[in-house]
Parts: sequence; structure tokens; C-alpha cells
Amino acid sequence: MAIFELLFELSGELLIMGLGGTIRKSYSRTWVSRNMFRGRDEVIQHHQLFVEHYRFYDALPIKSQRLFRRRVTRFLKEKRIVGKQNVMVSEEMRMLIAASAVKLTFGLDEFEFPGFNNIFIYPKRYYSKMTGTVNKGETHSLGAIVFSWEDFLEGVSVPDDNLHLGVHEFTHALVLEINKGNMYDPYFSKVIKDLQNLMSKPKIRQAVLKKGYLREYAEENFMEFLAVSVESFFETPDEFKKSLPPIYERLSKLLNQDTHQLYLRTERKL
Repeated sequence: MAIFELLFELSGELLIMGLGGTIRKSYSRTWVSRNMFRGRDEVIQHHQLFVEHYRFYDALPIKSQRLFRRRVTRFLKEKRIVGKQNVMVSEEMRMLIAASAVKLTFGLDEFEFPGFNNIFIYPKRYYSKMTGTVNKGETHSLGAIVFSWEDFLEGVSVPDDNLHLGVHEFTHALVLEINKGNMYDPYFSKVIKDLQNLMSKPKIRQAVLKKGYLREYAEENFMEFLAVSVESFFETPDEFKKSLPPIYERLSKLLNQDTHQLYLRTERKL
């Protein structure tokens, strides 16, 4: 790649990563090598699929969409996606699953979830022997993520209901990966501890949940609070920022993204 091409690519990425005062720019000396050269754009034929199902992807500049697709390509090379109960895994299913993971980690240096190489797809909600309950999704610390395709697709199809099973389960996986040291981000652990400390204060927790913006499942525990919050961060960031600015601010730092500014920038173009 010629130097001017590299700078052209890089300028687009800094535009996205630098939106908003809370966003950190490159925190890794290997940021350029990891993001500019890691993986090929082998899924360009699925561009319209990403546009139709992911507002996040549609809002990105063309240069960043190219990076997004390269990350999808790289992610899929490392994953084994298996259908259960006669589910036939299609190319479209593979693309939508990968895109859920990629948009979550788009602001991070590491994005491949190396400790989660197996993804299992059930047609509908299923009985889990691990939990003894009927589930629509699970994330296992041993290295597997499970989805009900019916519920996954519902989350993808409705862009602003604050429900996205893919993002929810990959958020659990991201925290587990960073805690185990499989995905290195020197900033992530610091910010998530700050958020956890904030939510451990009864008065603040009560005030946040009383707002009614986050759905009730956020009350289960901190991991579910985080996953529910991240779903909303990507689906209705404008409402999130207005309702819970301190939480939005911390998620923006945590993921190194500002979806409110990204979507707002796109709306101004219309």
C-alpha cells in the first residue's frame, strides 16, 4: 500500500475513533499495523446486507466500512459456527453474527475473541443443560457462545428496540476475554471498574434503574447491566445520552466509540 493510501485509510479511522471529547485515539503502538493491514476485504459482496441490518455500519465513512469488512473477514476465519437441531448455517447468518462482534469492538485494537472459537445456533429458544433453563443465548467461559436464531434475527431486524442478542452475548464474551488476558486493552479494565464502582452505590444504582430507560433485565447483576446498556448504546444512543449521561459517557470511553455523534453526523448529511 502506498503511503498516501495508508494516510487516506488512517484519516477515516481517526475521524470515527476521535468523535467526541471522551474518545481516546490510538492507545497502542501497533494500532496501525493491526487495523490497516490485518485481514483482507473478502466480503464486499455483503455490503448491502450490512447496510440494511446495521445502522452502525451504514453510518461509517466508506473507508471505515472497508475496515469493518476486513475485520468481519478476519473474525470468520477464526470461528466455527455450528447449527443445532437441523439449523443450516447460511452465509448471511455468518455475516450477521460476525458484524455483531465487529461493531462492538470497532473502537478497540483487539477484536477477534480468540477464546471463543465455537458459536452454536439453535432455531429457537432452547433448553440448556448448563443452566437448567430455557434460554435465547449463552456465553460460556470455556469458549462457546450460543444463540437462538429467532431471537438473534429479531434483534437485528428491529434497529431501535434496545434488544440485540448478538451484541448482548458478545459483550459478555468481551469482558471474559479481557479478564482472562486474551484481548489486551490497558484502558478497558480501568473504565469498567469505574463503572462497576459507580453502580455499586445503592443510591446511584436506584436512580439509574428508576429512570426506566434500561429494561428490567439490567437489574439482575452488573454483567447483565453492562450487556443491556451496550445494546442500548448502539440502538438508541441519543435517548441514552439524554437519560443517563454519566453511564453513556463511561460506555463511550469503555468501547472507544461515540455512537451518538456517529449517528448525528450521518443525520446531518441527509
